[in-house]
Amino acid sequence: MQNLFYFLIGRVTSYFGVGLLRIALPIFILEKTGSASALGTFMALVSLPAFLLSPILGNYLESLNKKYVIVITDFMQFIVFLILYLFQIQDLNMLRVFVFLSFTLGKAFEISSSSIFSQIIEERYIEKGNSYRSILDNISGVGSPIIGVFIYNSFGIGGIFLVNAITFVFSALVEIFIKYKFIKTSLKNSNLIENILESIEFVLKNKDLSRIFFTSKALNFIIGPISSITIPFLLLKIHSFSNYEFGIIESASILGAIIGATIIIVKNKSLKLLVLLNINSILIITIGATSWLLWSYKRELFFIVLFMQFLIGFFANLISIPIISNYQRSVPIYMQSRFFALSAFLDGILIPIGEFGVGKMSLFINSNLILIMGGVLMIFIAYFLLKEEVDKV
Repeated sequence: MQNLFYFLIGRVTSYFGVGLLRIALPIFILEKTGSASALGTFMALVSLPAFLLSPILGNYLESLNKKYVIVITDFMQFIVFLILYLFQIQDLNMLRVFVFLSFTLGKAFEISSSSIFSQIIEERYIEKGNSYRSILDNISGVGSPIIGVFIYNSFGIGGIFLVNAITFVFSALVEIFIKYKFIKTSLKNSNLIENILESIEFVLKNKDLSRIFFTSKALNFIIGPISSITIPFLLLKIHSFSNYEFGIIESASILGAIIGATIIIVKNKSLKLLVLLNINSILIITIGATSWLLWSYKRELFFIVLFMQFLIGFFANLISIPIISNYQRSVPIYMQSRFFALSAFLDGILIPIGEFGVGKMSLFINSNLILIMGGVLMIFIAYFLLKEEVDKV
């Protein structure tokens, strides 16, 4: 349990810094450009190349000591943000390069931390362990939107860079104390393509795993860009919510996720994935519809969106935690780095394409309608993929 403690403390520290960046970066770009399209393009350009490297990273990381990987990547993140702070880099082209480096390092960290998790906790505690991990991740994030806006308004984007540098170096120092018995795994061959194909074949042959896997990819493709592009643009630019109001709404979503993870720890029966996905989709549709109907009632709209985002966070964790636990139980240790890299690779293609598409759609389609369309589409896709629903995710 001591290893798990150090692992979680390291994560919660670095995730706090990541949370600051995620709230401040869209605000910074929107203030400089005033365009959801520009924001979508920026996010796509920094995300897509980093995630395209995921299969190579997964293949390379498979045989490495995962503890060393998470420590080194955190320390390199410290260097990236220290440079951004010291040289006060705010030019979007230069910023794009450094954010790309950060995203790439973050992806290597995420692949390795997902793989090492099942090796430092007993299998029967994996789902609860992931729930604790989610709670701590979200606790680090529940205050980060509000704190991030405060730091941004007080010190600018440079203040965000400095705090990120501090959190990453602290995280690396804590993770050094993890006692991890490294079990070296050997790949069947050195051919990158064949190793990737082996992981794909494993997913496709496992019917239950593949159904859940592709459902999660569809969810990330549709709902992810809506959360990162459409909702911020709708609230900040169309309804003119203040940065602080937006930060409070984002924090409500994180608080809902914390409560959702807590429910998983104490629940006594399985929850159906299809039902949860439909509820989440209906909540997104509700935000789109109410922001249209209550166009002139800003105060009332704020509290409705606040409550909807809380529920979205709540149900999102009831969906995501059992899914990741299923992966860690179902995928052999010798293949987990490649599997999580494959998952990240698909997300890296689908999410930036979705962000780019949503950004361009916002030029021609009302953001309220984009939310409604996305929710309805997710309901149909979830039904198609989960017609033969698995009782336990």
